[in-house]
Parts: sequence; structure tokens; C-alpha cells
Amino acid sequence: MTRLETPISKTALQDIGPIRLFVACDAPEGDPILNQRHIGSFAQVMLRIAHIPLVTTASNPNSPRLQITIRSLIASDLYSVYVTVELLDRVWLVRPANEESFDAATWRAFSGFMSSAEELRSNLRDHLGKLLASFMNEYLAANGTESD
Repeated sequence: MTRLETPISKTALQDIGPIRLFVACDAPEGDPILNQRHIGSFAQVMLRIAHIPLVTTASNPNSPRLQITIRSLIASDLYSVYVTVELLDRVWLVRPANEESFDAATWRAFSGFMSSAEELRSNLRDHLGKLLASFMNEYLAANGTESD
């Protein structure tokens, strides 16, 4: 198991406000486990339990985006999975800031693992859960909790 975290800056999570959630997965369509909808629901539940505010793109198109990307290779009955969780926020490379901006990672963590098909669901939830927990802990440390 490989798990690396590369927080760019503690202050990158401070005062960012509500976030949008995106999931990208390259699994074959109809895969019952590596399914964008199920992975997104799992992530939403975790983030809501931690009281991290979520918004839709329609209501806040410029809010930072928590991007979950899952890459997988399947050989016979063995999955090789690489999971990345990163917060993408708008950045400007010129001063004063103008309309020319792009999304850049201000926080990132990733994990890779191999799994049999039978254990894939629990292994994916374990690895993704740890990555999301790391983000949530740093987000709450930078912004305080509701009880603060």
C-alpha cells in the first residue's frame, strides 16, 4: 500500500467556504463497485457528517472543487486501483487578478492498492475513507468546527 499526502499549505484550506464535489472514475460502465454515483454518495455522507459545507456547481460555479479521481486496471480477477483526492481552487498567475484563471490543486492526497474483486468494495472504502478523513481533519483544523 502506498499513501502519500502533499498538502500545499495549511492556509490553503482556510476560509475557502463551501466546496463542490466531483468524482471521476475510469472503470467500465456498469461496474457495480467502481461506480461514480456510489463513490460520490459515500464521499457526500462523510463530508456532511464532518459538517463540511457542500454546494452544487449550478449554485456556486466558482467554489473550490474536491475532486476524487479513481484509476483502475483489471487483470483477470485482480484490481489495481489508484485513488486521488484533491482540492482544486481558482488561481491567478498575474497581478492584479483578472479573468484569466485556472484551477490548481491547493491540497492533495493519494493512495494505491491491489485487491481481489471480492474485497474491492471494502478496500476502496477503506482507502478513500482515509484520504477523505485526512482532508476533513485539515479542513476543520484550518476553519474550526461548528462548536468553536
